[in-house]
Amino acid sequence: MRTTRSFSIHRSFRAAAGRRCALVVLLLASTTAGAVNALADPLEEGDVIEMSVVGMPALDRRATVDEDGRVSLPLFGEVKAEGRDIDDLRRQFQAELPSKIFTGQQGAGQEGITSVDAKDLLISVVARAPVYITGDVATPGDRSYRPGMTVRQLVALAGGYDVMRLRKTDPFLESADLRSDYVRLWTTFARQQATMLRLEAQLSGNGNIDGNQLKNLPLASDLVAKIVDAERQIMQVGDANFEASQEHLSNSIKEMEQQISTLKAENEVQQKEIDAATKDLSDLQDLLKRGLTQAPRVTDARRALMTQATLELQTKVDILDALTKRTNLVRERDREKADRQLGLVGDLEQARTNVASTRAELQAVGEKMEYTGILRSQLVRGGDQPDITVHRKNADGTSASIKASLDTAIKPADVVEIALRLDQLPPYEADTQ
Repeated sequence: MRTTRSFSIHRSFRAAAGRRCALVVLLLASTTAGAVNALADPLEEGDVIEMSVVGMPALDRRATVDEDGRVSLPLFGEVKAEGRDIDDLRRQFQAELPSKIFTGQQGAGQEGITSVDAKDLLISVVARAPVYITGDVATPGDRSYRPGMTVRQLVALAGGYDVMRLRKTDPFLESADLRSDYVRLWTTFARQQATMLRLEAQLSGNGNIDGNQLKNLPLASDLVAKIVDAERQIMQVGDANFEASQEHLSNSIKEMEQQISTLKAENEVQQKEIDAATKDLSDLQDLLKRGLTQAPRVTDARRALMTQATLELQTKVDILDALTKRTNLVRERDREKADRQLGLVGDLEQARTNVASTRAELQAVGEKMEYTGILRSQLVRGGDQPDITVHRKNADGTSASIKASLDTAIKPADVVEIALRLDQLPPYEADTQ
């Protein structure tokens, strides 16, 4: 009975409060709706919904549509909101109200149970999902969505165009530095190319550098000629030193061969003398047995034979020593030739690597020069109309990229990409004079 009385008191209080507040609240809701507008658009992740009940502040709640497309509100719990407009959501809540009972603090500090009339339930969108801008603008990032917002307005909120926002150097000054680097790299490239041609010529043995392959480089012809002449001199000096060393070793080998030949001839003579001394000793020994000669003569013959044998043995040692020296000289000559070949091949490989590296640097500097030239042109002219792409999520969850203009209307959660059109400049060529 007490509960029923409390319920009746609250109903009277709520009716009176409703009459006093309804106009103010409805005006506020109307104002909010007018400020947000675009309520016909389906709700999306990031949209903020506000629910309020006249005379029941405990039920007031703001909820954001989460990544699952749902919102959590008093009385109704979690509700699917993404893809539905606010009117559809309001109709669902109003249809469910008769089955909803609210228990809580009532007027005059009393607690009780009550229901909510459909006309007292206010549902509105207080904020839409932010929009995002990226690319050539001063301050890319997210911005609050505003009804009727266009790309032009979003660019203004992002601080306008700024193709230099990521740059820390002045393109006018950097252009001069890059031009110097560009000419320096071309000079380095010419030297490396000439070195590569010289090494190829040395490996092939033709002894000539074809300077015509460097005529098309964007450098002064006299500079290219000096570079080629320098490489020719390096080749001539290197080849001369190598040939002189090879000739010296070859002459040493010939000398050793002559020495070996002489020693062999001497050894043959010594062998004949040994044979003769051996025969004399044998004959004297026979005579000594028969008493026809004296022992000292036998002793002298034996001593002479030993002397000849010693000389013959020394000659053989000298022959072996000369053969060893000759072998070492031949090996040294062959090793020197092989080492030179390996050195030229290694130097050629390094030269090719250097040429490739310098070519990549030239390309990078050339692109920077083109870009800084474009920047200077943009800064002088003030820039052209940008390329604008709007990336938008469809109701079915797919995404679409839309080519847009500055006057294109954008929607909540759109991502707007700004790219200034940079004029295409011809590749830079250094002065050839």
